[in-house]
Amino acid sequence: MIVEFITKKEGSVIFIDKTKFREAVKQIEDGFIKLTLSKWYNKRTNPQNAYYFGVIVLSCQKGLTETHGIEFSNEDAHEFLKINCNFVEICNTNTGEVTRLAKSTAKLETVPFNDYCQRCRDFIYEWFNILVPEPNEK
Repeated sequence: MIVEFITKKEGSVIFIDKTKFREAVKQIEDGFIKLTLSKWYNKRTNPQNAYYFGVIVLSCQKGLTETHGIEFSNEDAHEFLKINCNFVEICNTNTGEVTRLAKSTAKLETVPFNDYCQRCRDFIYEWFNILVPEPNEK
């Protein structure tokens, strides 16, 4: 259960909705509980999404198409970026071979998504020598 009901200001925790907190605690059985605190970031914005698909993915698509001489789709470019810039590596314990699995970008929050976009820009420049403009550049 994830409930957002507190904020932090100047070192103190402030309850936005004490009733919501009490109700959440009542739903948990007696015994030990685990309370995890983490920094809250908003979900990525529509402008971030538009920049990613309209600039970054298109730049990658262009690089893939020019390099391989065949047409790649936006989806192909997006998957290529995820495998190279947003992945987890797993190891086959029998052979020692390491494989990358692409992780979804759908739930990345604003700051982690910006970090992902930077990794994509760096990757596209390194692989295709295409300089992808920053969001505030033309």
